[in-house]
Amino acid sequence: MKLVDKTMRCAIVKRIAVDFVIVIMITLLSSCVKETSTNPDDFGYTSGIITFTAYEDSSQTDLEIFLIDRESFSPEIFNISNSITDDYQPVWLYNRNALAYIASTNIQSSINKVNPLTLEQYTLLTVNERISKIAASPTEPKLAYIQTISGQSEFALNVLDIETLDTLRLSTISPNNNPLLAWSTDGAKLAVSSGVVMIFDGATNGLLHHINTSADYMDWDLGAEKIYVIRSGDLFLVDTLSEFSILTGFGLSYPTISPNRKYMAAISQTRGNELIVIDLITESFEGVKQVAVPSTVNGDNRLIGWSPNSRQISFIDLADNLWSIYIADEDYAYDAVRLTDDLTLKKALIW
Repeated sequence: MKLVDKTMRCAIVKRIAVDFVIVIMITLLSSCVKETSTNPDDFGYTSGIITFTAYEDSSQTDLEIFLIDRESFSPEIFNISNSITDDYQPVWLYNRNALAYIASTNIQSSINKVNPLTLEQYTLLTVNERISKIAASPTEPKLAYIQTISGQSEFALNVLDIETLDTLRLSTISPNNNPLLAWSTDGAKLAVSSGVVMIFDGATNGLLHHINTSADYMDWDLGAEKIYVIRSGDLFLVDTLSEFSILTGFGLSYPTISPNRKYMAAISQTRGNELIVIDLITESFEGVKQVAVPSTVNGDNRLIGWSPNSRQISFIDLADNLWSIYIADEDYAYDAVRLTDDLTLKKALIW
């Protein structure tokens, strides 16, 4: 019995030791892997990924989509589209696990989905017309998109269900004034600007009302009741009954609002193309850097991108004859640091 007891004790001790080693290994491995999160302050492994549109070479005949992970020890640029089509308008899908973009030729357009880690591609939709704009719901697997209609002067406003691949025509819109799309942060409303702003219900897809304003840029406030609008370089907050002036006389262009809806970054033309950050609560601003402005492509004016936690901005600027991506951090008074140093002719970016 004593020999058996001793053997059993040894087996138990060995088992405990093995289990302990396994736990330690799992803990160490898990600390090396970024997990996906739906928390807007922590989007897991995609939180550092910046995506941009660029010509692959100096001939400027092939637009491609690239990404770079600024959180990598040695960030590298990856071509995530790499096809003979012109690829543009990258957007993050609602859970930031994948990107969607437009791939277009002279005869047709597609909306493609790509996994940012494996670069695996899926075609969600193909049409024999040109798709000019896409916008992803922040809470649902939905994409709003604008496409031409063969033989007609109007554009079609459609919504694509990413899971079922069903499409729904919401409306036809005027092609004038560079039509814009903007989902509210809760996904409950979709704003479409084309002369006036039309507000659609995100659940039923029905038209709710109009806002009688034009817009060169627009995006929702946090409560999804009012819309920030830039017209002729001036910033306003509008709803169906009123309009409030926030910042005028600065010639604002290339604007983008932070995910928490507290800040807006834009280029001030009257301040010599200075990148500024506007506090939307206090209606004050601070300068970041004088920048060069690249020519845009296909109506994509996203020169600036906010990090998911709204504490950093990325932007394109020219230095040493190279179009590079810079990062400016709120914690360091928006001191800009260059992220890329390559020859791709960058045109537009998102974070």
